[in-house]
Amino acid sequence: YHSRGFEVIGISLDQERDALEKFVTDRKIPWPILFEPSEGSGWQHPLATYYGISGIPTVILIGKDGNVVSLNARGERLGELLDELFKDSSSAGGS
Repeated sequence: YHSRGFEVIGISLDQERDALEKFVTDRKIPWPILFEPSEGSGWQHPLATYYGISGIPTVILIGKDGNVVSLNARGERLGELLDELFKDSSSAGGS
């Protein structure tokens, strides 16, 4: 879906940038990762609190309008939601 405007952004709950960089390199993760150095880690990390992250992976699907479409779009459901979103956007300017 990248060619149709879909982007993935990761959020790291790591305390140390080196650990995150090693993880990204080892796993060959191609998308950007948001990292905020903090005293807290895991569920006490400020990014976890701010974004309401209580489990990994957490998938928050945001539409082109900036509104949250789903807070738990994983597996097959993610594909279904993406199909719906792209179908709606392609028909919006159509016939």
